Amino acid sequence: MSFILMKRGEIYSPGYDGNKDILIANNKIFLIERNITESAANSLDKNIKIIDASKCIVIPGFIDQHVHINGAGGEGGPQYRTPPIQLSELVKAGITSVIGLLGTDGFARSLKALLMKAK
Repeated sequence: MSFILMKRGEIYSPGYDGNKDILIANNKIFLIERNITESAANSLDKNIKIIDASKCIVIPGFIDQHVHINGAGGEGGPQYRTPPIQLSELVKAGITSVIGLLGTDGFARSLKALLMKAK
């Protein structure tokens, strides 16, 4: 099991919750408390990664409810099409969930293609 301890982050979930520590176990939030001591964390795993989040705002991932993950446009010709979005672009913006939309070009962008990209 891998552990990460984020110390003293300013938590919003969705409202302000104060400066707290977050213990992450196997890529999932395990515990959020005011002060998780490093010795307590080290008792779980000697190789725990500790991150100083004291100058960071910590928020849940955003949900974007209108994303053309396969690109958009095209009804005015190829010059009007936008490229497909990459997962890395979404994550950099703090987006962890999306609702994929087809757009107006149903020929090049099908439901099957949307499902393949989403997986």
